[in-house]
Amino acid sequence: MTTTSGGDVTKQISMATNVAQLRGAGFQDVLAAYPTIKLITVIGDWDGAKGAAIVKETLATTPELDGIYVHSDAVYFEAVMQALDELGRLKPRGAEGHIFLAGVDGSPLGVQAIKDGFADQVSNQPIPDFGIVVEWIARELQGEVITEGEVVKEGALWSPAIVKLSPVGPQLFLSTTSVTVQNVDEPGLWANQ
Repeated sequence: MTTTSGGDVTKQISMATNVAQLRGAGFQDVLAAYPTIKLITVIGDWDGAKGAAIVKETLATTPELDGIYVHSDAVYFEAVMQALDELGRLKPRGAEGHIFLAGVDGSPLGVQAIKDGFADQVSNQPIPDFGIVVEWIARELQGEVITEGEVVKEGALWSPAIVKLSPVGPQLFLSTTSVTVQNVDEPGLWANQ
């Protein structure tokens, strides 16, 4: 879970899970291009209640906080929005004092928070398309040589995907879709199915 306010970018990645490390590092890499943004990183341990406590503690010491990024909207959004509401800081997009709220997963809760006007962005996981991995496993089992590169499928939200070779075998990295108010009703999002 990450919160932002004006200032310097700092890094702290000590999360044990690979997915947390990748999500945190990617977010921090993007913010590194914006030196006026101060990044406050607090580990939420994939626990919504802990996330709510982090929001309350951070707002007590950093009342000018203007953004919150979470590694999972499915885990954190409900508790974070409740904490913001309890503090009188849950404001709709465009309202004075709105705190930018973003996360990863594109869960039904995250997408609904955008539709309701309180969240700004979530990164949709292409969950309905995870079956594509079975196709790639079948290809390898049938003797097809899998090579590294880009995989494109017209109209697929996960496209382009990237195939990387690793010591454990080929890995297929599906793209996520940035969900905002402009595309929140896209029928291919797993929250809308």
